[in-house]
Parts: sequence; structure tokens; C-alpha cells
Amino acid sequence: RRVLFRSVSRNNAIKYVKGEYTLFLDSDDYLENNCLEELYKKAKANDADIVIMGHRKLYFEIKHKRYEDIIPNADEDIIYTGKDVAQMMLNWEVLGYSCDKFFKSDNIKNNKLYFEPNKNIEDLYPIFKQVYNSEKIMFVNSPLYNYRQRGESISNFRNQKLLHDYIEANKCVLNYVENNKFNFSKDIIFKFSTIFFNTMITIYDGCRRNKSNMYSDFYKLEYGEHEPGFIELMMAKNLKMSIKLPITLWKLRIYHILMPSLRKVKDYIKSYKNKGGYIINEDGA
Repeated sequence: RRVLFRSVSRNNAIKYVKGEYTLFLDSDDYLENNCLEELYKKAKANDADIVIMGHRKLYFEIKHKRYEDIIPNADEDIIYTGKDVAQMMLNWEVLGYSCDKFFKSDNIKNNKLYFEPNKNIEDLYPIFKQVYNSEKIMFVNSPLYNYRQRGESISNFRNQKLLHDYIEANKCVLNYVENNKFNFSKDIIFKFSTIFFNTMITIYDGCRRNKSNMYSDFYKLEYGEHEPGFIELMMAKNLKMSIKLPITLWKLRIYHILMPSLRKVKDYIKSYKNKGGYIINEDGA
């Protein structure tokens, strides 16, 4: 229900917004004190259509709190085109959130930005289109938006609807690129598709309490159409082993056996490296 209301609220707000710029703030998140000033100054000085900021994921766990800074891999002094940043999104250097972006209001009205209701992943596709159709985009590489992550939140709750919505959102982006014949490299498209598939099997595995027949059921649901070829996967130079390994385990049908242990090892290493209670993000590759 929260997801339904969030999209409807955003769509209604766009109709009535009168300000020069628009920022979407979710109800349980908050901004740094200097956030709006920094974004406004950057936008006005450069007549930017969008300013993208870093954001901080705040994790509230039983024993401690920790945070993860998501900082765009971009030069703050450069004015990027929409195509530049769309390519960064395909390369997982910029995420498809609406909340970490400061929009020129006239642009989102003229481009008819619309969030489809009752979707868990409602941002990615409309934000990708908005980005691609913008002329000037700039970055502020500071975590000015604080994004609360709770165990019960919709983004952390793995279920069949989340899986379906995640697949649909990523398919919409890929179809939009293909149908409009955008000139992105095959390597970039393959990377986007492969990381998409890796997250897809992670969500799917989380949905399956009973692991029997999980692989055959996966292909009966035609999810296999998104699976990368093994040789292509191994040859991809722009993908890290952290993506190649889980998909290889999936292809060997031992994903459900080994991945829980690998995740524990990864979490242990991460916590050991970050005894101060915080983590700095790695890119999706």
C-alpha cells in the first residue's frame, strides 16, 4: 500500500508543483542541512536540468547502526549530456532512484514524468527516460540524502511481486534502448543485463523457502530468457568476479548450496574492514 501511495503522491505533486526545481523526499528519509542550498546553487549556476547527489543508506540493525555512502562516479565540474548519464546508469555508475536527483520542474512536466502505481520498482524506467531526455546534468559528490534501510522496508523484503516488478522495470529500460536504437556499446548493454540477472536470481532465491525444483521452476516461468551465455560472461572484462561467480554457481545448479556461505564470508570481511560502523560502497560490478 505504501508503494501505491508513493507513486500516486509523486504524480499528483508533479501536477501542482510551482517551484523552479523539484526533489522527491520519501517519508522516512531526510536531507542534510545544506542539501537544497548545494543543489540549487549548482543547478542555477549551470542552468542544469538535473543535479544528481550522493546518498547515504542508513542500516538499523539489532546490534549496531551502520551506513553506506553511494557516491556517483562523476566529475563535479563537468556538464554531462543526458546520453552520458544514461550510459552511466547502464554501467551501474548512477542508480535509477528519483530521490537522489534534483529536477528542473518544467522539464519533468514537459517530459511527462510518471511513476506507475503499485510497483515496488517504480523509479528506474521513468528516471532513465527523464535522464536521457535532459540536456545538462551535473553532480554533487556528497551524500546529501539519507535513505533509511529497515528490515521490514519494501526494498529489503523479497517476494514474488518484488521479483516481477524488478524484472519489468529492467526490461522496460532495455526495450526503450532497443526500440529507440540508442547507440550504446554492446559491452555496456551486456553489463547492465548481467547485473540485472544477478540481482534477479538473488531475489528469486530469497523467495524460495523450498529449494527443490527451484531451477526447473525458474525456467518454466521463462526467467531464463535474461540469462547471459557462459562464454560471454567469462570474457566480459567490465564485470567483476563478484558478479561472474554467483551466475556460474547458478549455471552449475549449486547456487542455493554455496551462496549462503559466500554471503556470510563477504559480510564478515566487510564488517572486519569497517569496524567503525560504516561501509563505503562498491559499484554493482
